[in-house]
Amino acid sequence: MAGVKMAGMNVALRVFLLLILPFLMGFSVLSHRQSVEGQQIEPFAGGRNSTAGIFSLNFTHAQDSFAQIDSVFPLANYLDIPPLVSHKVTEVCFSDVGSRIMLANGTTLYPDFTWEVRRESMEMVIVHANATVCRGASSFSPGDYLWAAQIQTNMTQSELGANAVFYPDTRVRLKGEVQYGLLQGLAMIPAAYLFIWYPLFGIWRKIKEGMLAQ
Repeated sequence: MAGVKMAGMNVALRVFLLLILPFLMGFSVLSHRQSVEGQQIEPFAGGRNSTAGIFSLNFTHAQDSFAQIDSVFPLANYLDIPPLVSHKVTEVCFSDVGSRIMLANGTTLYPDFTWEVRRESMEMVIVHANATVCRGASSFSPGDYLWAAQIQTNMTQSELGANAVFYPDTRVRLKGEVQYGLLQGLAMIPAAYLFIWYPLFGIWRKIKEGMLAQ
């Protein structure tokens, strides 16, 4: 009876050391969260017109997406699926990085103006020229953002010329967090055996053989 109990304890100890302990180390002890940023999305040309020295512009930004997690934990790049790896959007950032007016003679103007960025079920965001504004996105869902602006040039139509063009230069970028604790916990099981327990068992076996030889 004592032998059966001892064997059961040995099995339980091995399960704890070889499976449970490495998994818990990877899942909860080691770092398993990483801040990430999506690729910046540039605008495509939208409706634009110019009358009486004022440019009116409307265009949309498509939804953004995260780049894959970097090489800090390479397996996450190949197994980027829930629940192994989960993505959480924390902020959506809107930027104007140099929207400008080009006159027919090659002159470049950088007017002072504001964008109004709208989306269904989202409060309007005001973005000034050459500025970035971020908003929390706890309930983010994919969609398009409508950018609209009226750019007062303080120039007459004759000064602007018939071929003056307004070029929007804006960005949308997501910020968020990637969690890969479950994947890391599972990966730690074979890693712990190969790099920790197997060498230790080998050392103990040689020590034991040396003691018996004496």
